[in-house]
Amino acid sequence: MKTSMKYIAAAGLTLCGSISMPAAAAWLKAGEQLNVNQSLASHDGRYTAVMQGDGNFVVYRLSDGVAIWNTQTGGSGATHAVMQGDGNFVLYTADNRAIWWTGTTADAGLANEFTVDDVGRAVVMAYAPVWVTNTVTPGGAPAAEPLVFQYGFQFQRGVVYNGPNGNQWIFQTDGNLVLYHNGKPVWASNVTRANGGPALYAVFEGHLTTWNDSGYVWQGTSNQSYPAGFTYQSNESPPVLHADSALFNIQADGNAAIWVAARKWGASTYDPPASNVPPATGPHCIGDPTAPSCTGSGSEYNWTFPW
Repeated sequence: MKTSMKYIAAAGLTLCGSISMPAAAAWLKAGEQLNVNQSLASHDGRYTAVMQGDGNFVVYRLSDGVAIWNTQTGGSGATHAVMQGDGNFVLYTADNRAIWWTGTTADAGLANEFTVDDVGRAVVMAYAPVWVTNTVTPGGAPAAEPLVFQYGFQFQRGVVYNGPNGNQWIFQTDGNLVLYHNGKPVWASNVTRANGGPALYAVFEGHLTTWNDSGYVWQGTSNQSYPAGFTYQSNESPPVLHADSALFNIQADGNAAIWVAARKWGASTYDPPASNVPPATGPHCIGDPTAPSCTGSGSEYNWTFPW
């Protein structure tokens, strides 16, 4: 994922077309490195990872300067930390001796990235496509940045979201969600009039769903799975990236796809999530109604419906 992507944030934007804004997070991408005294801000800006002059690589909590985690390589002579193209995150000395590494590999042609997530955990992660419309443009298409919608984005009726190469995403007034290529429909949810009631389409935790007062109307997960050969550390403990945990892309190749952040490696110590999560604000919850976030315990992912 690149910071030059066109992002549409999780707030209920109703603008037609794309919005250009930088990604909120700081990632160390394949081939990039941190040298002595260089640092990388966490996804939410509350932590920083520093390649120290003493050879130690440390994640600090900025509010009080407490060290959350470190590689315990002080005095080793390490001078730079590299996110390698092979997927491994490695500390090297000035003469390129490897001192410490995560042992991670890149899978299925997907690049690994290093970041510090929203609980101060150092992670090597990769975005993996878990759902796709299978609408690649015949004959190929020019390379271009995708139009990206963050986790929690709510599609508005009648708004045209313009992606690259003539690809358009529309939540139609008849309740159908349609992907167009140069004015021709190439994929649709085939849900019209939302089963007799108003509906809200949302991107939620790797799921594209339609909801109304009766609950689920449609959930586009018929081919939801990780690519063949893709490995991850734990599906139960993915990186805590909030709105960037799952991204919905209108891609240059003609596909619309959901990409989920998967953890390839994570540090052993980190800040626990805040326990004082505010209560739910309404009777509706976007997502699995049996999940803890939808059963009254409260969650930042609860929204009231707009009608």
